Amino acid sequence: MKHYFLVLFVLALILNVSGQTGDTAQVSKPAAKDSVVKKECQQGAIGDLFRKKDKAPKPPKKFLALVLPNISSNPTNGFLLGVGGSFGWYMGPKENTKVSSAPFTVAVTSKSQLITFVKHNIYTKGNVFFLQGDWKYYIYSQPTYGLGTNAPDTIGLPSSISWLGEGTPTDSVIFPMKYNFFKFTEIVNRQIVGEFYGGIGYHLDYYYSIKDQDYRAKTDSTPEFATPHSYYSDTNNFSKNGYTVSGVSLNFLYDTRDNQINPYKGIYANLNYRINPTFLGSSQNSSTLWLEFRTYLGLSKKNPRHLVAFWACGEFTVSGKVPYLTLPYLGDD
Repeated sequence: MKHYFLVLFVLALILNVSGQTGDTAQVSKPAAKDSVVKKECQQGAIGDLFRKKDKAPKPPKKFLALVLPNISSNPTNGFLLGVGGSFGWYMGPKENTKVSSAPFTVAVTSKSQLITFVKHNIYTKGNVFFLQGDWKYYIYSQPTYGLGTNAPDTIGLPSSISWLGEGTPTDSVIFPMKYNFFKFTEIVNRQIVGEFYGGIGYHLDYYYSIKDQDYRAKTDSTPEFATPHSYYSDTNNFSKNGYTVSGVSLNFLYDTRDNQINPYKGIYANLNYRINPTFLGSSQNSSTLWLEFRTYLGLSKKNPRHLVAFWACGEFTVSGKVPYLTLPYLGDD
């Protein structure tokens, strides 16, 4: 009997210990569950709900585009309708690469004109190369006003031209012209030291389907009146219907601007010497020199955008003769 009760006591003791162990496990489980819940309820960004946990956040954009409608009116174009804007991007890390840009325009006008162009300025990774380009195609018409000091003293737009640019000019100083124009320019500049670059380029300016239009009434005393374009072309042995200027250039450039799209400080200086030989397709041998300088004067430290920008440029014919429509003039870019 003693042995029987001893066995029952030991068995009850074992069952009691096992029960306590089980109860302990049951109590510890909710504690572990609570810790998991607390971890999952930590505060986070809303975007994290839709983003994979192992996916890194997106890096800053390296390409931006601005495209806007282009609606305007002036006597040369009449009513103009099109699109224009600019692209901006980085060819390398922002820390050591300047922003590149490419403004553009595509437009038609009420005077049956087509205007298309893109001008790019591209800095490669680390600013090692600076690429400059200018591509244009125009079906165009515009008034001209003679040449420099040979032009009449009284220059003005006639009142008979409407806001659409339509009408017949009556002012004796206006010489309307129509022509088609194709331009291709590419310059490759290599970094020499710091912000100073040197490079070479190719330039093509092709004018064709040129038509002089003289609205002035001819009289018996002036039966063979010549427009400035026809007079200049005849005097310098250029065709009055079309001509080409094709050549290579030597380029030197210095650019310390903080941003070429929207600069607040720095300077930009450019020297371009261009040679246009006939064996490259030019109508005549010639050479030209282009000089350009830009800088910016801040007016407020609090508002850096308040500034005055200075831009000086000069174009010179060094040798030979260039065609009438390639001569520098007010209103050119």
